Formats: sequence, structure tokens, C-alpha cells
Amino acid sequence: MKLFNPPLWGVSIALSWTWGLGLFFSVQIAIQFGLPGLLCFAIPNAIGLAAFGWFTGWISKRQNSPRDFERHFLTTVGKLRWVFLLYQIIAISLTFFALFKYVFLPLNVPLPMVGLLVLGAGLLLGEQFDIDRIKWTHLAWGLVILLSILLIGWGGASYFRTNMLSDIDIRRYRGVESVLSWKFAGFFVPIIIGFLLGPWLDIQQWQRALRINREKTSVGISYTFGGIIFFGILLFHGTLALAIWGEGVRLGLNLAEPTTTAIFHAKDAVVRFLFLSEGVNAPVLFKVMYVVFLCLCIVATLDSGYVALKWFQSDAVNKSESLLLSLIPKSFLNSPIPPFLLAAAVGLATAPLEVELEYYMAFYGSFLVGYSMVFLFRTVFEPRFTSFTQTTLFALAAFSLGSFGIGYFKEIPVLMMLGSILPLVHAIVCIATRKAVEEIRRSGVMDSLAEGDIAGAVKKVRPQGGGGEKPLAKEAAPETPPMVVESHPDLSPSISSVASQGSAWIEGKWFVYRFMSTYQDTNSVGNVYFAQYGMFVGKTRELFFNHAMPNFDLRTTPFYILTRSYEHKFLKESREFEEIEVKIRISDVNRKFVTMEHNIYNSAKEILGKGKQVLLFVSSKDYKLLDVPAECQRAFLPYL
Repeated sequence: MKLFNPPLWGVSIALSWTWGLGLFFSVQIAIQFGLPGLLCFAIPNAIGLAAFGWFTGWISKRQNSPRDFERHFLTTVGKLRWVFLLYQIIAISLTFFALFKYVFLPLNVPLPMVGLLVLGAGLLLGEQFDIDRIKWTHLAWGLVILLSILLIGWGGASYFRTNMLSDIDIRRYRGVESVLSWKFAGFFVPIIIGFLLGPWLDIQQWQRALRINREKTSVGISYTFGGIIFFGILLFHGTLALAIWGEGVRLGLNLAEPTTTAIFHAKDAVVRFLFLSEGVNAPVLFKVMYVVFLCLCIVATLDSGYVALKWFQSDAVNKSESLLLSLIPKSFLNSPIPPFLLAAAVGLATAPLEVELEYYMAFYGSFLVGYSMVFLFRTVFEPRFTSFTQTTLFALAAFSLGSFGIGYFKEIPVLMMLGSILPLVHAIVCIATRKAVEEIRRSGVMDSLAEGDIAGAVKKVRPQGGGGEKPLAKEAAPETPPMVVESHPDLSPSISSVASQGSAWIEGKWFVYRFMSTYQDTNSVGNVYFAQYGMFVGKTRELFFNHAMPNFDLRTTPFYILTRSYEHKFLKESREFEEIEVKIRISDVNRKFVTMEHNIYNSAKEILGKGKQVLLFVSSKDYKLLDVPAECQRAFLPYL
């Protein structure tokens, strides 16, 4: 069974990626730029899917377990959560829009009724078939879609054979315009950038990658199958449109969509040819199976969106500390129905207007490019990277969207290309420059230069216990006054001063403190008193604070850190003169609170207990609750 998992998931991946954008824009670009244009559109789509699978598969192998992989994704999302939700809502909106605009509106079918029909089908299937079973329902849809493709091909061959075509217009293959034109370049650059980076912000694809990894199946191979199947769907729809466009030219039919602008649109050319053109006697089976093909591709996208939103929103609500959201029933916040209703309403409202699919595509080719690049870097290379300004990212995204829009409406391809390139370059520069600064800070060079002591840049503390531990390097001082902790015993400026009492070092993301318990830690029975474990964790936490932000000044600090909650689960006992090792790290950071987790081990590496604590921040002047200060975020995130 495991052998068939990659192709099974490949079908579901391909169908979940078949939005209205790929499904109908393949018709437009094939007719406008011919087969070369279609290939330039379909190939980056397929490569982007496969590359996403191989990269996420590589990320999963760096995690200890599938659960850690999921935690890694949800933690890395962080403050970009709203971008993921926006991405998904726009994808669902444009899918509704494309179905209404290019199928049912030309056929004069009542859009509200069709909207309810499609919305109900997507919600029903999403509710009945969760991510564990969706690959089986999508296999069924995939088989019907394959059957429809075969019957459409048979019906098309029958039609062309009956009409004895001999004079085939060359534009069937070359398209209305050349791929060597600047106009094509204006589309090609956003296509390349948008679709290669596109899957990284798609909740549907992340949910599949996590599930595939949990089933111990190759994520990369599954997504390679998905990319190939998706490429086949685009190629079929595009070449069908080319054949029909050539036949329409031969018959003198106008299959291009009427528009008030001079911009060429032909996304509904196949529908116009089959259902609205006089003198076209296409087989009934041809027409019916074409509608079946479109509707199944759309519904398979919508049920995937429902399942993904339900999963993602539940996590977002559970982690939210917003007082405003706490006033809204959790069942409402967890439900994907409100986003779906919003998306359906947007699609329904915009379909009768002078709006085209490119208007939606602009978000994926320009607005979301910078966010995709930042998130790709965070999740693949540096999860703790937060040295970017949300305002700056949004400003560049809005500027890029405007540039793309002006270039599209005024037919200035350079502005369309700029709209995609600018956020990409900004994200790369942001990552490169901030990374360089962080490396300099971590190396301690700035501290040493400030003190005039070059040798100070390489000072390290050698741990006394055990082999293979990574020495703890002294870090640079933060730019702003450091913090004070809730309780602060007389800690010396450096961890090296506690060497006589124990040893401390960094192990991956963990801060580790090792020491030996003594009689003062035990009770009358001889084992370590239960309350001492809290003291052990407290001491380790403050040593960690001293390491992360070593130069705090109690007289000038603008905030205090208080403990909001603390919990510990006892698993095993310890006795006097036993070596104890406490590990602590940051497990979560949101707007108001920082969560730390800890594990305690004995000398045999057996776990004695584990737990977590939640910290909050207040002003040192009036004790009002504060957001997590920026300097704390910079200090803590290396251990997240």
C-alpha cells in the first residue's frame, strides 16, 4: 500500500492546485501566445509544486518527528498568519469568480443558484472527508476527470473528422501574439516568480506535506507526481483551447470575450464555441463532459480549501491571546464557513463586472511575492528570522501590486515585470543584510571592538561535564537596555562564574545547565524535595536570561518580566549527589506572551520531569501590560 501512496497523493495535490487561475488562464495564454506560451505557463507551475515537495521533505528530515515538523511550520508562520489566510481566501474567491465568469455567466445561468450549488458541494465534501480520507475522494474525482478528458478527446476527434478539416489556421499553434514580444515578457516574469514561490503560502499544500510525512511517505516523490498530473491537466485544457480557437478562426467565429478595453481576453473561448456559436454541431457528450471536467476540478479545489482552513484556523484560535477574539464564540472562529461565504460573495459580486482573472493573478505575481520569499527563507533555513518590518513588507507589496496593475491596464510590460521583481529583490536584500548583521552580533566582534579588545570576540566558556557539548559563546549586548527578570538573584556578568557550581552551554535550541544535587535539596526520605525542581528550573531560566541579554540595567530597564503561569509534570525521582541536567528553551512567542518549555534529566539521561511556563511583560513605570519588547524577541528567537 505504501508504494501507491505517492501517486495517490499526487492526484490530490494536482486537484488541490487546480484553481480557477490555472484552469482558465491556461486557455487565455494558449490562445494568446500559442503552444510555447502554454508551456512557459505550465512548466513553472509543475516545477514549483515538485520543488515545494522536495524542499519540505528535506525540512521534515531535519525534525525529530512528524509532530515536530508540524510544530516547526506552525511556529514559523508566526506573525505571517494573516498572509496565509489572505492567500487562501483570494484563491477560493478567484475560483468561484472564474467558474461564474467564464462558464455560467456566458450560459446565462442564474449565478446565485449556481453559487449555492457549488458552495454547498465544496462544504459538504470538505466536512465529510478530512485530510486523512481526501486522497481517496480525489482519486475518485481524478478517475472521472480522466474519463471526461478521454471522452472530450473522442468527441473532439469525432467533430473534426466529420468536418473534414484541411485548412488549419497557423495561429492555432503560434497564438494571436508572439512569445518573443514584450507583452509576453510582462506575463512571463510574474508567472515564473509567482508560481515557483506560490505553494509556500498555500495552506492546502502545507497540510498535505505534513500528512504525507506523517504517513512516512516521500513528500518529494508525491509532489513530483502531483506536478506531472497538474502539468497534464493544463496541457490538455490549453491544447483543447488552441484546437477550438483554430476551428473558430476557420469558421469566422468571434470567440474572444467582448470587452470595453483593448486588452485581449479569451478565457471562455471553449464555452463560447461549444454552447454559443451558431453552426457548431459538437456532440452532446463533448459538451456535457467538458462541464463535468470544469466542475470537478473546481469542487476538488474547494473541498481542499475547506479542510485546510478548518485545520489552520483551529490552530490560530487556540494560540490567540487576543481579548477581542475571546468575545467571539470559538465555534464561529474555527469554522471555515465565514471565509467561504466571503469568497463566494466576492466571486459573485465581481463576475458581472468588467473584472478579469488577471486582477486576481496580480496578487500572486506581485503582492505576495515578498512574503513568500521571507517565509521560504524562514522555514527552510532560519526559523528564528524575524528581522523584517511588517509595515515595510506591506508597503512594498502594495507598491508592487500598483506597479503591476498600471503596467497591465496601460500595456507597459516593464511595469508588470517590476511589480514581481521589486518585492523579490527587497526580500533577498532584507534577508542578506539582516543575516550579516546577526552574524556579526553573534560573533561578538562589535562588543570587542567597542572595548578595544579583539581577543574578546572569541572568548568562550568550556563546559565541565560530559563530552560533545557545544561551548557557550558570549553574545553581543542588545541595542536597547536589557530586561530584568521577575526575581533576580546576584548573577555575575558571565555564566563562567557558575562553573564551580555547575556548567552551562547551548545544545541546539536548548540552554542547558548541569549541576549536582546536595543534601540541601533533599527531604527527610532522602530524595530531592518536589519544590526544588521549580527552583532548578528558575535558576536555569535566569542563567538563560543572563546569557541571552547579559547587560541589563535594573535602573533603566523600561519593562519587567513576570511569570503568568508555571506547570511541571513529575516523572521520576532523584537523590543527593546525583548529576542533574536542566534544559530550557523558548517554545512559542506571540504578541503578549512568551512560552518556555523545560526538561530535567538525571545522569543516566532519564527524564525526571518536564513542563512549561508563560511570561508576560509590564511597564517598569506603571505596570501596564506590554507587547513582547523587540529586544526580547531578538534575544529569545535564537532559542525558539
